[in-house]
Amino acid sequence: MLLVNFLENGSNLLVKTLVARQVGGFDPVMTPAEDWDYALRLAWATHFVCVPQAQVLYRVLPLSASAQVSQTESSCCSVLDRAFARLPQVFQALRPDSFANLYRYLTYRTLASAWSPDRCRQALTYLQHVIDLDRLVQPETYQPLISACLTHIHLPQPTAHRLYPEDQCDFSVLFQETKSSPYPLVSVIIPAYNGAKTITETIASVQAQTLRDWEIILIDDGSTDETAAIVEAIGDPRIHVYRYPNAGQGESRNRGACHATGEFFAFLDADDLWSSDKLERMVKAIGDHPKAAVAYSWIDHIDEDGRFMARGCDYTRRGYVYDKLLLSDFIAGGSNLMLWRGAFGMVGGFNPELPPAEDRDMWLRLAEKFHFVAIEAPLLQYRQVPQSQSANVTRMERSQRRVIEAAFDRAPDNFPFTQLPELLPYYKCQVLANTYKYLTFKQLDAPVDQASARIALQLFQVVLDNEPTLIQQHRRFIIKLWLRIWLATVLPPAIMARVFRRFRTFHRLHRDLLGYTRMSLRDLLPEDLRQRYAELTDG
Repeated sequence: MLLVNFLENGSNLLVKTLVARQVGGFDPVMTPAEDWDYALRLAWATHFVCVPQAQVLYRVLPLSASAQVSQTESSCCSVLDRAFARLPQVFQALRPDSFANLYRYLTYRTLASAWSPDRCRQALTYLQHVIDLDRLVQPETYQPLISACLTHIHLPQPTAHRLYPEDQCDFSVLFQETKSSPYPLVSVIIPAYNGAKTITETIASVQAQTLRDWEIILIDDGSTDETAAIVEAIGDPRIHVYRYPNAGQGESRNRGACHATGEFFAFLDADDLWSSDKLERMVKAIGDHPKAAVAYSWIDHIDEDGRFMARGCDYTRRGYVYDKLLLSDFIAGGSNLMLWRGAFGMVGGFNPELPPAEDRDMWLRLAEKFHFVAIEAPLLQYRQVPQSQSANVTRMERSQRRVIEAAFDRAPDNFPFTQLPELLPYYKCQVLANTYKYLTFKQLDAPVDQASARIALQLFQVVLDNEPTLIQQHRRFIIKLWLRIWLATVLPPAIMARVFRRFRTFHRLHRDLLGYTRMSLRDLLPEDLRQRYAELTDG
């Protein structure tokens, strides 16, 4: 209520008699803002409830009291001064935003009637107040309005009306910039460890967002470089830096959530980038799907220098995604997901004991309780660097196995296993097969020597053990890939390089393996179980 008088007028209130008497009624000295003054005193004394339907038809007349903008300015400023005078110090931080919102409203009221040079001068004065009060506003945001006002001040009225017809003036920017909450809509949580090389670009991708109602919570995870100093030097008041001893990415995200004040959390790694409309589209997607608490998108892969490498995961599933997400982590990155802060609290945050698979564990626990919504566009640029945490495949394998075992411990309590517990062994085999396809890919996607090739052969064997039909259905591909891995176990890297030059598709076979990730079990099940499964899910 301090930020915006969302009641708008006195015809919109129904107040208990006792409360009305306690606050002392309307103050005629505050006319024409006595409604707002009364509502603020009510808000200080009691709780409000809203009927989410239009119940009041507010008549706007040229001669109404609110049309006298100068008087409204004086009265509203007095209302805010009185309100802040009786509030504790903690509320004083809202004062600049309250007055900036007031002057946005006054700008609109000034230009809502017939334009004149005097009205336009007054509107420019109000806009300057907004720019002075709101440290985050970009002056160019209001340039179309400023240009229109200057034209009506300096040019003859016929010419001015022809260039900037007042009935075509777009006031939407005034309302879009109005802050209606003391807290940001989205908290962007960035865990950073020695991210000095990329952190400026990463934060710039947040600053470029079309949705501007955000804060950044950067957790410096014991960096030994200048990461924190670089971020602090950016000087954006929406960015908050917190330094902690090194504890890993999962714990850093949890620490960030403790500091975050937004309604939604969006996690971003210190080397990844977002498209400029990511936050706006994800907030809208969740808003358009009342059951959804989580949003994700497709991703693109970029290299160390930010150059596009390839389209990443573009699997799309909406609503109840648990059964599919169990089969394969199609979120495919910690920087992809936005979620309602309440969902984060209900699942208990990230498990810091599961690096580097704490993402997958978190997504599965979210999917057990909440619906997801997908945006069919690559809104995340995921940077692939050799020294990334996921590059240690042996460590990743151990972590993934722990996540899978924990997931299947909980699985009997989740659909579809509550109805068909017989599915569990089939599902587990396929989950392991899909997971080890990815691990085999990761092992072979880096430079391979004989020792690492032997690890890749062991990983690939787990795929074949858990999905024997892969050999039957894709025998030619499986033999070629097995041969490619086996040769790398017995031939030195220099000779393998000559083999790759001779057989140009050989070195890309491991990437094709990801294309065999199975997202349906229907044709693997016995006939009776297949029919019952089909009745419950689309398979």
